[in-house]
Amino acid sequence: MQWHDRSSNVVITLEPGFQNLTSRRSFFSSLTRGWGSLTRLQRNLISAIVLLCVVTVVFRYLQYSSIPDEPQIKEGEPKVAGAEELAQIPVVVEEEHVPQPPKEEPKEEPKPEEKAVVAPPPAEENHKPVFVQFRGPQNDRQRAVVGAFKHAWKAYKAHAWGHDELMPLTKRYSEWFRVGLTLVDSMDTMLIMNLQEEFSESRQWVSESLNFDINQDVNLFEITIRVLGGLLSTYHLSGDSLFLDKARDLGDRLLPCLNTASRIPYSDVNLKSREAHPPRWGPDSSTSIQNVRNPDNPQMRDKMESFFLAETLKYFYLLFDDYEEVPLSQWMFNTEAHPLPLPRMAVPTVNVTAV
Repeated sequence: MQWHDRSSNVVITLEPGFQNLTSRRSFFSSLTRGWGSLTRLQRNLISAIVLLCVVTVVFRYLQYSSIPDEPQIKEGEPKVAGAEELAQIPVVVEEEHVPQPPKEEPKEEPKPEEKAVVAPPPAEENHKPVFVQFRGPQNDRQRAVVGAFKHAWKAYKAHAWGHDELMPLTKRYSEWFRVGLTLVDSMDTMLIMNLQEEFSESRQWVSESLNFDINQDVNLFEITIRVLGGLLSTYHLSGDSLFLDKARDLGDRLLPCLNTASRIPYSDVNLKSREAHPPRWGPDSSTSIQNVRNPDNPQMRDKMESFFLAETLKYFYLLFDDYEEVPLSQWMFNTEAHPLPLPRMAVPTVNVTAV
């Protein structure tokens, strides 16, 4: 290539190598200008692609270069087995014969004795009485309570024997259920206080005169806690089946109260007809004092409630008990303070093997 300078009339001849150098410079110059015209995002993207390609090539090169070349086996030389081939060859190991001692026949060991756990009595025996023998009053406070009981009982026996309640002011009696309420309600108290004479007289009246086949409406709740509870409690404390028979007779007459569509029992029932019905409200009270706010003139009511002997004095007597003759771990009291034995749950007999 020739270059002619007309001003100096000089002709310059360029060699082919210089011509190639000039073309390469112009190529890099144009490449640089093109790179500079790209945005920053485009340049970063191209750089990342180029870098990724370089890393991939280097990684693949290093991976293939680390694999050793397989040794070339000449003809006629035995082939050496590799580790995988050796693993597939079964290995037979001959067991060394060791003489075994003669086997001894196992001796029969004596069977351990079986101890039977005594189970509580079955459920049908839960109604059996407990037969508790009480000592009577053991201290001055208990003797004072027994004295109060005898004083009230003497007045009841003199003026209201066989009737429901005593009217101490007028020395008369009143009827509520017509079943000797005070007498039946107090018999377990006599047993707890060990009043044998009073109990014998009351038992004779129950045997000869207590009759539930009467045309009388009674309150289900009151007659249950007082009369039915008193009969059952006396049976459990004395073991006398007379009281259990009377309790069954009364309980059968009260059952119609439970025959309701709503499952809520009727409050009253006629003992003779056994017809249950809603209550016929009447003025009944649980206190013998008209006005408790006036200690100077309390206006005493002419009525001794049956629970005075059956509940109030019984609780006083047991509160002063030094020997806990009626332990709460074995007995429960209903709402009229009649003690009933806790039920003994029946469980199956279990054989326990001694080790």
